[in-house]
Amino acid sequence: MPRIMPITDLRKTNEISEICHKSQEPIFVTLLQRR
Repeated sequence: MPRIMPITDLRKTNEISEICHKSQEPIFVTLLQRR
């Protein structure tokens, strides 16, 4: 299932990259995190 993350999490580039590589699914970046 794709993940939804707030734009403030872009500061954690290594963590986001690791999540993308492990899950092989997209991450949607939003201004306001909504699930």
